Amino acid sequence: LVAGAEGADGTPVVVLKTYKIREEPEEFWMGSVHPELLEPIASAEMLVQMPPVCDTVYVWDEAAGRYTGGIVPGNKCIINKDGAESYLYSELELDENCYRSWDVGKSPADDSILWGAKGPFEFFPETRYLEELNKLYGPPE
Repeated sequence: LVAGAEGADGTPVVVLKTYKIREEPEEFWMGSVHPELLEPIASAEMLVQMPPVCDTVYVWDEAAGRYTGGIVPGNKCIINKDGAESYLYSELELDENCYRSWDVGKSPADDSILWGAKGPFEFFPETRYLEELNKLYGPPE
């Protein structure tokens, strides 16, 4: 996470580094339902940092009151899936009430979608931790 960064025009930007599981990620697919499956990931040896072209960049949109973003522009985050080369494409939105994420793999030849969701996943908060964060780090400036 690179927080506190700014775009060329001074707009707040958040950059997230991307990691992948070194081997057999399928073993962890049900980790949200069975958290014990995720325990081996606690080891740094299990993770590989993806190149900077795979970073996720969120830019503050003052008019909309939310962060929007995606993978670093340029279609250079190459993913080999099922024997086919694709580039990762993401559309992301984050505001105080919802996180929307749409990730697909596109063909470098014609930009057609090769894999991924038909539309965005939407996540809504069930619990808010602002009070706890303020105790730990102080209120936002």
